[in-house]
Amino acid sequence: MEQAPESTLQLFTPIMTKDRFAEISGVPVGVLQGWVDRNYVPTLVIGKHKVINMVQLQQICLEQLPR
Repeated sequence: MEQAPESTLQLFTPIMTKDRFAEISGVPVGVLQGWVDRNYVPTLVIGKHKVINMVQLQQICLEQLPR
């Protein structure tokens, strides 16, 4: 069975670091940090690290699609 490219797999991970999210989305890390601080982007705390909750972010995006 053929595997998806690594970059495709990383887009569908349930969590992502802020640096990786900024890199993939093209948003500067400082802007992303502002979004996180204002709770525009959902996060999880794992240990002492805050990561982007990609599952919740996807759900938020799907809910905002026009019906």
